[in-house]
Amino acid sequence: MGGREVAAEITQKWYAGSQSMADAARAQAGTPTGGGAKIYRANPPNEGNPLER
Repeated sequence: MGGREVAAEITQKWYAGSQSMADAARAQAGTPTGGGAKIYRANPPNEGNPLER
């Protein structure tokens, strides 16, 4: 097995493990699983800043 294959396998195992840990944390917190990232803003976007439109 070459270096790329080993790296790919390690990455896949890490990702699967991190997903199961995240699912367990969401289950403990009582939130749905598989939701993905959600963005919450404390204030509305600043109309003067083009990066926040």
